[in-house]
Amino acid sequence: MMNQELKCGAKKFPFHSKLSFAPIFNDWKTSRDQTSPFEDQLFKHFENYIAEYPYLLEPMDTCDVLKDHHHFVQLIMKSIFPVGLREEEIAAAFVPFGLESIYFTPRFQQMVGDRPNNLLEYAQVSHEQVTRTKVLQAYSMILEKFYNVSTSFKKATLFNIPDENNLIKTYRLEIIPNFIDIKLIGKLKPLTQKEINHLINNFFDLDLWLEAIPPCSFEFQGFMVMRLIDVTEQEMLSEIKNFLLEKDSIGKEDKFEHLQKSLRSLVGSPQLHLSVAMYQKSLNNFINLRDNKVMMYCNINLDCQEYYGNYFDEVRESGTPLILDNLENLENPPQFVQDLLQRDVKSILIAPLLYDNEFVGLLELSSSLPSDINAITLNKISGILSLFSVAVRRSADEYESKVQQVIKERFTAVHPSVEWKFIEEAISILQASEAGKKQEVKQLVFDDVYPLYAATDIRGSSEERNRAIQNDLMKQLDLAKTAMQKAYEAYPFPFFDELNFRIEKNMEKIEKGLYSGDEVGTIDFLHSEIESCMLHIEEHSKEEEVLRAIQAYWDKMDASLGIFYQQRKDFEDSLTKINEMVSNYIEQEEKKAQEMFPHYFEKYKTDGVEYNMYVGASISKDQPFNEAFLKNFRIWQLIITSEIARMTEKLKPSLRVPLDTTHLILVHSNPLAIRFRADEKKFDVDGAYNIRYEIMKKRIDKANIKDTQERLTQPGKIAIVYVQPKEATEYLEYIEYLQNRGYLTSEVEHFELEALQGVQGLKALRVTVNHDMPRTKSQKGPLNKEENKQSKKLLPTSREMDLSY
Repeated sequence: MMNQELKCGAKKFPFHSKLSFAPIFNDWKTSRDQTSPFEDQLFKHFENYIAEYPYLLEPMDTCDVLKDHHHFVQLIMKSIFPVGLREEEIAAAFVPFGLESIYFTPRFQQMVGDRPNNLLEYAQVSHEQVTRTKVLQAYSMILEKFYNVSTSFKKATLFNIPDENNLIKTYRLEIIPNFIDIKLIGKLKPLTQKEINHLINNFFDLDLWLEAIPPCSFEFQGFMVMRLIDVTEQEMLSEIKNFLLEKDSIGKEDKFEHLQKSLRSLVGSPQLHLSVAMYQKSLNNFINLRDNKVMMYCNINLDCQEYYGNYFDEVRESGTPLILDNLENLENPPQFVQDLLQRDVKSILIAPLLYDNEFVGLLELSSSLPSDINAITLNKISGILSLFSVAVRRSADEYESKVQQVIKERFTAVHPSVEWKFIEEAISILQASEAGKKQEVKQLVFDDVYPLYAATDIRGSSEERNRAIQNDLMKQLDLAKTAMQKAYEAYPFPFFDELNFRIEKNMEKIEKGLYSGDEVGTIDFLHSEIESCMLHIEEHSKEEEVLRAIQAYWDKMDASLGIFYQQRKDFEDSLTKINEMVSNYIEQEEKKAQEMFPHYFEKYKTDGVEYNMYVGASISKDQPFNEAFLKNFRIWQLIITSEIARMTEKLKPSLRVPLDTTHLILVHSNPLAIRFRADEKKFDVDGAYNIRYEIMKKRIDKANIKDTQERLTQPGKIAIVYVQPKEATEYLEYIEYLQNRGYLTSEVEHFELEALQGVQGLKALRVTVNHDMPRTKSQKGPLNKEENKQSKKLLPTSREMDLSY
């Protein structure tokens, strides 16, 4: 038998409180008729013992007398705590509402050691808080016994006590007051129902209670039983759930540590380590939410095959957790298991985190002990995995907002194909900032990319625009001349005649040709002198013929621009229709081309549409590149250029100004580098040699055929400019293919081009587009179904590509 201490006493409790065995003895005596023969024999033993020592039924101010009756106390307590449960019960018996025990079970002693009377300090619970609870419970008992009012007051007190592994265990304190009798000292203070209601409605106001019912009028005699019930699992689950619903619950170091501690207590593993990672879709990797570092150990499509192998595939595809309870026992372990063993990880659980059935991240629990992480672990955390998913999704949204803010501040809106590069740099900047460091923006360069350039231009757009401006100005001047002539006829002032003279002079000048500054000077003359004069005449004249001529002038002016805007409007509308149609078609087809292989794309609209494309291994984060892709892009570019030529020709009859279009492709076989220029927030070619390519793009649209005055670009034809003979050979194969498919006619022209400033030695092929080609199903894209099958034999198969449109 364990040698338990016997102590008694009360502390900071306003009521009188004494130890007594009379309440339990009287209870046994009252219920003796209903007891079993064994209990009856036990009671006889107590009865005989009390008869020999009657003072044990008297209230005791001191516990010293119990030292001589150790066997008696043990026997009483065994009747309260069954022998079969005594080893498991965490319980003790105390003087009513006292802190010192007269008995405690072996588990109670094991938990609090040799200081059971200091339980509150050991559990780090406030004495004041516990005392307030005891006082309220005492008053609740007084109300029930002396005033016949039941309050049903049961306040749960929780104790957090570290175990031998320093894991926090949570216990709910349960007080059993069955063995207490309350004695009235003196006269009971009467309370009206109104006073009682006021007390109950202000139940937690201790000052009110102490004044209404003086504590000195009562004495608690007997002893009370206290049980500690392990509620660690329920409390830790509740705590973790509430914690995960908070902002930054897994994004801050201190909060993450707290969460890991709670999980250790929940699972019962002091060696448990928690990792939570959000999946960064654009980067195709994970961000560790503990320190916001990119976790490069697992890159879904590439490194995972080396790191997680089939294990990770199984987790992600099935959406179910993976448990490896003993890594040391695995036969032929993959590399990632060997890496984990080197990091002293012996058991691990990997759980996918899903939000609205979308994979958002990973939860990983690991331990340095074999079998420490197992199916029971998973069962304990299964109810909170969905909350981890919510927390990860929230953190991902917040982190994405921060990343996008960095991109907007340091860079600009970027093309989706290269966004991953900017996100990587933004994350690096963000991590440096959160660490209190300043990081300069790195040079963002994509090396070894192949450029593709094409342009659709409006033939003679400058001349057409000048002609439209010239005609509109002549019409506006003519209307002004008519109005001023009528004014002079009605009012033969020399000033009106002088204005007419200046109008005629402007008309003669513009009729000969429109030069720089003529448009602005003429409009300014009309607005400042002619129209101001017209307004004065309208205000003072009553000559209807003059007023009609002036009104005719105003009626022909554009309401928003204040000028005659007819032929210019027809030209601009026609130009816009062509540009919009070409631009929309290129955008539509370029989206499909992204499915072939990710590439950088940029488009410009001026008097026509031009675009740049850059394709290569450095553009794509995780897809291998093969030059077969480049060939496919070149065929694709030739096809959509021929389609644009056909579409613009078909559109021409519906235009108010039937504009012609020309089409140009520049071939450049050598890979180059493009660099993001932070000052201008755009990409540009990198390196002195590569600048020659930019110069060629700017000048070839005006190039003439060598030794002639003929412009290379012509309506209805596609000009393909190149430098190396092998480029011509390659494109002649594509041309033959498209001739066979009906995109092009049989005519192919070969030219040398005149020397341009800074560019020499250019050559060109020129082909004629077949405008009458019937549109068939097999001609809806670069490759039909059969050709697509053949192409896939040549192209890398790291991802499925749909090359048919």
